Amino acid sequence: MNIFYFTGTGNCLAIAKELANEFENCKIVPICKNNIKITSQIVYGDVGIIFPVYFRGIPLIVKEFIKKIKINQDSHVFAIATYGGSYGTPISILENMLLKKGVKLSAAYKLLMPSNHQTIHDPISKEKQYDRIQIQKEQLAQIAKSIKNKDVVKVKEKGILFTIFINNYILTTKRIHNLDKNFWTDEKCNGCGTCSRVCPANNIEMLEKTPKWQHRCESCLACMQWCPRQSIQYKKNTIERGRYHHPEIKVNELFQKIADKNLDMNTKN
Repeated sequence: MNIFYFTGTGNCLAIAKELANEFENCKIVPICKNNIKITSQIVYGDVGIIFPVYFRGIPLIVKEFIKKIKINQDSHVFAIATYGGSYGTPISILENMLLKKGVKLSAAYKLLMPSNHQTIHDPISKEKQYDRIQIQKEQLAQIAKSIKNKDVVKVKEKGILFTIFINNYILTTKRIHNLDKNFWTDEKCNGCGTCSRVCPANNIEMLEKTPKWQHRCESCLACMQWCPRQSIQYKKNTIERGRYHHPEIKVNELFQKIADKNLDMNTKN
């Protein structure tokens, strides 16, 4: 099995790791700019796609990945969408994208995780974060059994046209990519470069020990959430707000790496 995941806070990575422990010969691969090129190969066997809900839909980089990936039509494909507030219709979008490639989405699941979009609101309390993660673990155990049984699971969603309108006309690709113009660093920044290393879009360059955003932002907030000095701000919204990343994930697990050269993409699992 190959599990592909996209994450900014570590939520989806934590889920991918927990799920991988339930299966033999399971590899997890981050969806990031460094790994887009692996989609030139055919993926066989069971395939999992784990991603957070962004703007009621799918992150741009996940869409790019899905458009390019080549999945064997006999594969059992499942998806897990994580969300913290408004859910939207991400599975409907993903299912339609896969169908255009002749691939069936066999099962889909959604998991409520700690909300973490500090550009809009404060993170939830530590107590609520803990509660949600514990519930997620219980639900994921059931999801693992469902995947092993190769169950066909549908997620009921409403409002696909509204989601398409938001993503195609309000939050366009260009507008999302340019959200990074509102990031800045305060006096606490020491030029460590952590923000650049965790960015899945390779969107941050360090110039004279200062991060410079390159306007291909994914709005994942990894740079802000993982800054060890909490020196990255978004407008004035985040100055007094806390930060969030999954408590079981270490920052170096998010450092962007090319997929393992031993990843077996062309052999049936």
